[in-house]
Amino acid sequence: MINSGQTYPDRAALHAAEVHRGLMRGIAPRGESIVLSGGYVDDEDDGDFITYTGEGGRDSNTGRQIADQVLEGGNKWLAHNCVEGIPVRVTRGHQLDSSYAPARGYRYDGLYQVTSYWHEKGRDGFLVYRFRLERLPGQSPIGELREQASVSPGVGNALGNRNPQRELTTSSRIVRSSAVGNRVKQHYDHTCQVCGIRLLTPAGPYAEGCHVRPLGKPHNGPDTTDNVLCLCPNCHVLFDTHAIRVDGSLNIQPSNKPLVFRVGHSIHPDHVKYRISISA
Repeated sequence: MINSGQTYPDRAALHAAEVHRGLMRGIAPRGESIVLSGGYVDDEDDGDFITYTGEGGRDSNTGRQIADQVLEGGNKWLAHNCVEGIPVRVTRGHQLDSSYAPARGYRYDGLYQVTSYWHEKGRDGFLVYRFRLERLPGQSPIGELREQASVSPGVGNALGNRNPQRELTTSSRIVRSSAVGNRVKQHYDHTCQVCGIRLLTPAGPYAEGCHVRPLGKPHNGPDTTDNVLCLCPNCHVLFDTHAIRVDGSLNIQPSNKPLVFRVGHSIHPDHVKYRISISA
């Protein structure tokens, strides 16, 4: 069993302990784990929430992005984990420019869920894949992990602070308003705006509210009716994974069929523009 807060002196020790297989790549085979080590300038680390840049297209000498990333290899596996809800092990390295990085070596920080992914232009001007990860509940708080000085047996001396100072840490989570989604779903009588299907279960009709501009960092979309579509589960998954996309004329691509709107509801153009910018 791998415990959150376990520390390792180097990548070889991580590999030997099967925390992260591979000595160089940030994404392990089958996307089962990632290492945050400061390799990509577009990474963002907020502790319980991570915006992680995919692999590929980087110059091995300068570290700069010199080509667009594609959805293959580790990128495709992380996208697969997002769709299937498979958690990912996350380790932070001392090279990471983050207040959550260990002072030395590498620290395993627990399981994270890949909640979304998208394609956008990075700081170096090339398209990169971005993955939003959220730490699963029920694990030791990140603030406590920074205080621990445990190490795996047989991998050297313990890393960390022998006399840690305690600190109060807080985290925030997006709370989705069910009232907003319910209002949109009721407006459409739970009928999908993309395919026109209305699912009827023994407990009543069922549909899902889908945010055009996603909630949470880095998207920061609002939880308002002008940012929510009424979709069936199938179309919701296809929309979130960019298998279907909306264009500037509010047509769904690649079918080129228009989104169906009822009087009294519309999507704000700014949210549509943002969605187009992150669609693969």
